[in-house]
Amino acid sequence: MLLTPARNHVGTDILMARHGHAISSLRLDRRHGQVVAVLADGTMDAAPNLIAPGLRMPGAPEPLDAEDKKFLRLSGLAALALAAIGAGVVAILTTTMDPALLAQLTEQMNSLPMP
Repeated sequence: MLLTPARNHVGTDILMARHGHAISSLRLDRRHGQVVAVLADGTMDAAPNLIAPGLRMPGAPEPLDAEDKKFLRLSGLAALALAAIGAGVVAILTTTMDPALLAQLTEQMNSLPMP
């Protein structure tokens, strides 16, 4: 009798439902995509390890197609470009701005209420 299988596969569940305590051993046949059971009387039985080949697991994310990948790539590049432009503007303003005006701007920024 097999008490605890190493990994739980769909085929294992099917064979346990069919034969229960009559199972002596189980093995996974990856080549054929099934689980094979040796029963107490020496006979063998097999069950498929997939419910349906095209069945997607619930909660699994949808795969991205080429159009989605292109959109995400362009969006990321646009965000990166905007961040670089913003950083460049800040760098130029802080290096060319009058020190008194920069101190006043910093003071005003620090006095703003924090959310």
